[in-house]
Amino acid sequence: MKTMFKRVSKLLTAVFAMTILGALLLSGCGGSSKTGDKYSQIVVFGASLSDNGNAVSIVPGLFPGAPYYPGRASNGLLWIDVVASDLGDEIKPFVNGGTNYAVGGARTCGISGTSTNPFDMCNQVVLYLAATLNKADASALYVIDTTSVGNNIFAVINNGLSSSEITTNAPTDIARLMDRLYDAGARKFLVTNVPDVGATPRGQGLPSPATATSLSNGFNGTLNNELANFRAAHSGVDVRLADLKSAVAIKTGFTNTTDPCVVNLVACATPDTYTYWDTLHPTAATGRNMAKAALAVLR
Repeated sequence: MKTMFKRVSKLLTAVFAMTILGALLLSGCGGSSKTGDKYSQIVVFGASLSDNGNAVSIVPGLFPGAPYYPGRASNGLLWIDVVASDLGDEIKPFVNGGTNYAVGGARTCGISGTSTNPFDMCNQVVLYLAATLNKADASALYVIDTTSVGNNIFAVINNGLSSSEITTNAPTDIARLMDRLYDAGARKFLVTNVPDVGATPRGQGLPSPATATSLSNGFNGTLNNELANFRAAHSGVDVRLADLKSAVAIKTGFTNTTDPCVVNLVACATPDTYTYWDTLHPTAATGRNMAKAALAVLR
Protein backbone atom coordinates (compact mmCIF):
# COMPACT_ATOMS: atom_id res chain seq x y z
CA MET A 1 0.00 0.00 0.00
CA LYS A 2 2.82 2.43 0.89
CA THR A 3 4.62 1.63 -2.35
CA MET A 4 1.43 2.22 -4.34
CA PHE A 5 0.83 5.54 -2.57
CA LYS A 6 4.39 6.70 -3.31
CA ARG A 7 3.97 5.74 -6.97
CA VAL A 8 0.70 7.64 -7.23
CA SER A 9 2.20 10.63 -5.39
CA LYS A 10 5.04 10.84 -7.92
CA LEU A 11 2.57 10.67 -10.80
CA LEU A 12 0.42 13.35 -9.22
CA THR A 13 3.40 15.61 -8.67
CA ALA A 14 4.45 15.19 -12.28
CA VAL A 15 1.10 16.37 -13.58
CA PHE A 16 0.43 19.08 -10.98
CA ALA A 17 1.93 21.94 -12.96
CA MET A 18 0.21 20.81 -16.16
CA THR A 19 -3.11 20.59 -14.32
CA ILE A 20 -2.78 24.15 -13.00
CA LEU A 21 -2.17 25.32 -16.55
CA GLY A 22 -5.13 23.29 -17.76
CA ALA A 23 -7.38 24.73 -15.08
CA LEU A 24 -6.39 28.24 -16.08
CA LEU A 25 -7.04 27.53 -19.75
CA LEU A 26 -10.40 25.90 -19.04
CA SER A 27 -11.60 28.44 -16.49
CA GLY A 28 -13.27 30.46 -19.17
CA CYS A 29 -14.97 27.47 -20.77
CA GLY A 30 -17.77 27.24 -18.23
CA GLY A 31 -18.63 24.54 -15.75
CA SER A 32 -21.52 24.23 -13.33
CA SER A 33 -23.87 27.11 -14.02
CA LYS A 34 -27.42 25.75 -14.10
CA THR A 35 -28.26 25.74 -10.40
CA GLY A 36 -31.22 28.06 -10.74
CA ASP A 37 -31.93 30.98 -8.43
CA LYS A 38 -30.44 29.62 -5.20
CA TYR A 39 -26.85 29.00 -6.30
CA SER A 40 -25.03 30.23 -9.39
CA GLN A 41 -22.85 27.10 -9.48
CA ILE A 42 -21.51 24.28 -7.31
CA VAL A 43 -17.81 24.02 -6.49
CA VAL A 44 -16.61 20.81 -4.83
CA PHE A 45 -13.50 19.95 -2.81
CA GLY A 46 -12.85 16.50 -1.39
CA ALA A 47 -11.64 12.99 -2.18
CA SER A 48 -13.00 9.79 -3.72
CA LEU A 49 -16.50 10.01 -2.24
CA SER A 50 -17.01 13.15 -4.37
CA ASP A 51 -14.57 12.57 -7.25
CA ASN A 52 -16.52 11.87 -10.45
CA GLY A 53 -13.67 11.82 -12.93
CA ASN A 54 -10.54 13.68 -11.82
CA ALA A 55 -8.37 10.88 -10.44
CA VAL A 56 -9.17 8.53 -13.31
CA SER A 57 -7.98 11.21 -15.76
CA ILE A 58 -4.95 12.37 -13.78
CA VAL A 59 -3.57 8.89 -13.05
CA PRO A 60 -4.56 6.42 -15.79
CA GLY A 61 -4.95 2.92 -14.38
CA LEU A 62 -5.59 4.10 -10.82
CA PHE A 63 -9.27 3.13 -11.09
CA PRO A 64 -9.95 -0.46 -12.10
CA GLY A 65 -12.81 0.11 -14.57
CA ALA A 66 -15.80 -2.25 -14.68
CA PRO A 67 -17.70 -3.11 -12.55
CA TYR A 68 -16.97 0.39 -11.19
CA TYR A 69 -19.11 3.18 -12.62
CA PRO A 70 -17.06 5.35 -15.03
CA GLY A 71 -14.80 7.76 -13.17
CA ARG A 72 -16.23 6.92 -9.76
CA ALA A 73 -15.30 4.75 -6.79
CA SER A 74 -18.77 3.20 -6.65
CA ASN A 75 -21.25 1.25 -8.76
CA GLY A 76 -23.23 4.31 -9.82
CA LEU A 77 -23.66 8.03 -9.37
CA LEU A 78 -22.12 9.57 -6.25
CA TRP A 79 -24.01 11.54 -3.61
CA ILE A 80 -22.68 14.80 -5.05
CA ASP A 81 -23.98 13.85 -8.52
CA VAL A 82 -27.43 13.34 -7.02
CA VAL A 83 -27.31 16.61 -5.07
CA ALA A 84 -26.27 18.55 -8.16
CA SER A 85 -29.01 16.94 -10.26
CA ASP A 86 -31.64 17.77 -7.65
CA LEU A 87 -30.49 21.39 -7.74
CA GLY A 88 -30.79 21.39 -11.52
CA ASP A 89 -27.07 21.16 -12.16
CA GLU A 90 -24.43 18.75 -13.45
CA ILE A 91 -21.06 18.55 -11.74
CA LYS A 92 -18.10 18.03 -14.05
CA PRO A 93 -14.50 17.20 -13.08
CA PHE A 94 -12.17 20.19 -13.13
CA VAL A 95 -9.88 18.34 -15.55
CA ASN A 96 -12.75 18.59 -18.05
CA GLY A 97 -13.38 22.26 -17.37
CA GLY A 98 -15.85 21.75 -14.53
CA THR A 99 -15.91 22.85 -10.92
CA ASN A 100 -15.51 19.53 -9.09
CA TYR A 101 -11.98 19.63 -7.68
CA ALA A 102 -12.29 16.49 -5.54
CA VAL A 103 -9.57 13.94 -6.27
CA GLY A 104 -9.54 10.33 -5.08
CA GLY A 105 -6.82 9.72 -2.50
CA ALA A 106 -6.74 13.32 -1.31
CA ARG A 107 -6.35 14.20 2.35
CA THR A 108 -7.42 17.44 4.00
CA CYS A 109 -3.87 18.83 3.73
CA GLY A 110 -0.35 17.48 4.11
CA ILE A 111 0.61 15.38 7.13
CA SER A 112 4.13 15.73 8.49
CA GLY A 113 6.10 12.49 8.20
CA THR A 114 4.10 11.09 5.27
CA SER A 115 4.27 11.28 1.50
CA THR A 116 2.81 14.43 -0.02
CA ASN A 117 -0.15 14.56 -2.37
CA PRO A 118 -0.34 17.69 -4.57
CA PHE A 119 -4.11 17.25 -4.86
CA ASP A 120 -4.96 17.37 -1.16
CA MET A 121 -7.93 19.63 -0.40
CA CYS A 122 -5.78 22.64 0.45
CA ASN A 123 -4.15 22.36 -2.96
CA GLN A 124 -7.52 21.87 -4.62
CA VAL A 125 -8.49 25.30 -3.30
CA VAL A 126 -5.26 26.70 -4.74
CA LEU A 127 -6.21 25.24 -8.13
CA TYR A 128 -9.69 26.72 -7.98
CA LEU A 129 -8.47 30.18 -7.00
CA ALA A 130 -5.80 30.06 -9.70
CA ALA A 131 -8.50 29.29 -12.26
CA THR A 132 -10.71 32.14 -11.00
CA LEU A 133 -7.89 34.66 -10.52
CA ASN A 134 -8.50 34.62 -6.77
CA LYS A 135 -12.15 35.63 -7.10
CA ALA A 136 -14.65 33.22 -5.58
CA ASP A 137 -18.25 33.51 -6.74
CA ALA A 138 -20.29 34.76 -3.75
CA SER A 139 -23.46 33.14 -5.13
CA ALA A 140 -21.93 29.68 -5.59
CA LEU A 141 -22.32 26.73 -3.22
CA TYR A 142 -18.93 25.51 -1.97
CA VAL A 143 -19.03 21.83 -0.98
CA ILE A 144 -16.34 20.93 1.54
CA ASP A 145 -16.39 17.12 1.65
CA THR A 146 -14.37 16.26 4.72
CA THR A 147 -14.72 12.51 4.16
CA SER A 148 -11.20 12.93 2.77
CA VAL A 149 -10.08 12.74 6.41
CA GLY A 150 -10.52 8.98 6.08
CA ASN A 151 -7.28 9.05 4.10
CA ASN A 152 -5.70 11.09 6.92
CA ILE A 153 -6.86 8.49 9.42
CA PHE A 154 -5.29 5.55 7.57
CA ALA A 155 -2.06 7.54 7.12
CA VAL A 156 -1.89 8.34 10.83
CA ILE A 157 -2.63 4.78 11.94
CA ASN A 158 -0.31 3.11 9.41
CA ASN A 159 2.55 5.47 10.24
CA GLY A 160 2.08 5.50 14.01
CA LEU A 161 1.49 9.25 14.13
CA SER A 162 -0.20 11.32 16.82
CA SER A 163 -3.99 11.31 17.00
CA SER A 164 -3.82 15.12 17.13
CA GLU A 165 -3.20 15.02 13.37
CA ILE A 166 -6.86 14.01 13.09
CA THR A 167 -8.54 15.53 16.12
CA THR A 168 -6.81 18.92 15.92
CA ASN A 169 -4.86 19.50 12.72
CA ALA A 170 -7.33 18.12 10.17
CA PRO A 171 -10.30 20.22 11.39
CA THR A 172 -7.97 23.22 11.42
CA ASP A 173 -7.08 22.42 7.79
CA ILE A 174 -10.78 22.64 6.90
CA ALA A 175 -11.24 25.95 8.70
CA ARG A 176 -8.18 27.44 7.01
CA LEU A 177 -9.21 26.46 3.50
CA MET A 178 -12.66 27.88 4.20
CA ASP A 179 -10.99 31.07 5.41
CA ARG A 180 -9.13 31.30 2.14
CA LEU A 181 -12.28 30.81 0.11
CA TYR A 182 -14.16 33.37 2.22
CA ASP A 183 -11.39 35.93 1.78
CA ALA A 184 -11.71 35.42 -1.99
CA GLY A 185 -15.47 36.01 -1.87
CA ALA A 186 -17.15 32.68 -1.02
CA ARG A 187 -20.16 32.93 1.31
CA LYS A 188 -22.21 29.73 0.99
CA PHE A 189 -20.78 26.45 2.27
CA LEU A 190 -22.01 22.88 2.54
CA VAL A 191 -19.64 20.96 4.82
CA THR A 192 -19.88 17.23 5.49
CA ASN A 193 -18.79 15.29 8.51
CA VAL A 194 -17.02 11.95 8.14
CA PRO A 195 -18.72 8.55 8.52
CA ASP A 196 -17.26 5.97 10.88
CA VAL A 197 -14.01 4.91 9.19
CA GLY A 198 -13.64 2.05 11.65
CA ALA A 199 -16.92 0.54 10.42
CA THR A 200 -15.77 0.25 6.79
CA PRO A 201 -14.49 -3.14 5.63
CA ARG A 202 -10.99 -1.65 5.37
CA GLY A 203 -11.33 -0.16 8.83
CA GLN A 204 -12.42 -3.51 10.21
CA GLY A 205 -9.20 -4.95 8.83
CA LEU A 206 -7.06 -2.68 10.99
CA PRO A 207 -5.44 -4.05 14.16
CA SER A 208 -7.78 -1.75 16.11
CA PRO A 209 -10.92 -0.67 14.25
CA ALA A 210 -11.96 1.13 17.44
CA THR A 211 -9.04 3.52 16.95
CA ALA A 212 -10.33 4.54 13.53
CA THR A 213 -13.81 4.99 14.99
CA SER A 214 -12.44 7.14 17.82
CA LEU A 215 -10.48 9.28 15.38
CA SER A 216 -13.56 9.72 13.17
CA ASN A 217 -15.60 10.87 16.15
CA GLY A 218 -12.80 13.10 17.40
CA PHE A 219 -12.54 14.80 14.02
CA ASN A 220 -16.29 15.37 13.83
CA GLY A 221 -16.39 16.87 17.31
CA THR A 222 -13.61 19.35 16.62
CA LEU A 223 -15.04 20.12 13.18
CA ASN A 224 -18.31 21.19 14.81
CA ASN A 225 -16.37 23.60 17.02
CA GLU A 226 -14.38 24.95 14.08
CA LEU A 227 -17.56 25.58 12.10
CA ALA A 228 -19.18 27.38 15.05
CA ASN A 229 -16.10 29.60 15.33
CA PHE A 230 -16.10 30.18 11.58
CA ARG A 231 -19.73 31.31 11.61
CA ALA A 232 -19.06 33.66 14.51
CA ALA A 233 -15.97 35.20 12.92
CA HIS A 234 -17.28 35.78 9.39
CA SER A 235 -20.13 38.10 8.54
CA GLY A 236 -22.66 37.18 5.87
CA VAL A 237 -21.64 33.52 5.80
CA ASP A 238 -24.05 30.58 5.42
CA VAL A 239 -22.61 27.25 6.56
CA ARG A 240 -24.69 24.05 6.44
CA LEU A 241 -23.48 20.72 7.86
CA ALA A 242 -24.47 17.49 6.08
CA ASP A 243 -24.55 14.53 8.46
CA LEU A 244 -23.05 11.87 6.22
CA LYS A 245 -22.05 9.85 9.28
CA SER A 246 -25.68 9.12 10.11
CA ALA A 247 -26.59 8.64 6.45
CA VAL A 248 -24.01 5.89 5.94
CA ALA A 249 -25.09 4.21 9.18
CA ILE A 250 -28.69 3.75 7.96
CA LYS A 251 -29.58 0.05 8.02
CA THR A 252 -33.11 0.19 6.61
CA GLY A 253 -33.17 -1.36 3.15
CA PHE A 254 -29.75 -2.97 3.52
CA THR A 255 -29.12 -6.63 4.25
CA ASN A 256 -25.33 -6.35 4.40
CA THR A 257 -23.77 -3.40 6.23
CA THR A 258 -20.33 -4.86 6.85
CA ASP A 259 -18.92 -6.55 3.73
CA PRO A 260 -17.85 -5.11 0.38
CA CYS A 261 -20.10 -5.86 -2.57
CA VAL A 262 -17.23 -6.08 -5.03
CA VAL A 263 -14.32 -8.45 -4.40
CA ASN A 264 -11.53 -8.97 -6.93
CA LEU A 265 -13.60 -6.98 -9.46
CA VAL A 266 -16.53 -9.38 -9.12
CA ALA A 267 -19.66 -7.63 -7.89
CA CYS A 268 -22.37 -9.07 -5.70
CA ALA A 269 -25.77 -9.77 -7.26
CA THR A 270 -27.67 -7.14 -5.23
CA PRO A 271 -25.48 -4.04 -4.68
CA ASP A 272 -28.45 -1.92 -3.59
CA THR A 273 -28.69 -4.08 -0.46
CA TYR A 274 -25.05 -3.43 0.51
CA THR A 275 -23.78 -0.37 2.40
CA TYR A 276 -20.29 -0.67 0.95
CA TRP A 277 -19.30 -1.10 -2.67
CA ASP A 278 -15.67 -1.96 -1.94
CA THR A 279 -13.57 -1.97 1.24
CA LEU A 280 -13.87 1.80 1.70
CA HIS A 281 -16.46 3.37 -0.60
CA PRO A 282 -20.27 3.31 -0.36
CA THR A 283 -22.61 1.84 -2.92
CA ALA A 284 -24.79 4.09 -5.05
CA ALA A 285 -27.69 3.16 -2.75
CA THR A 286 -25.79 4.47 0.26
CA GLY A 287 -24.84 7.49 -1.81
CA ARG A 288 -28.51 8.28 -2.30
CA ASN A 289 -28.98 8.35 1.47
CA MET A 290 -25.99 10.67 1.72
CA ALA A 291 -27.54 12.94 -0.90
CA LYS A 292 -30.80 13.05 1.06
CA ALA A 293 -28.89 14.16 4.15
CA ALA A 294 -27.20 16.94 2.20
CA LEU A 295 -30.36 18.13 0.47
CA ALA A 296 -32.23 18.15 3.78
CA VAL A 297 -29.96 20.89 5.16
CA LEU A 298 -29.92 22.86 1.91
CA ARG A 299 -33.70 23.29 1.82
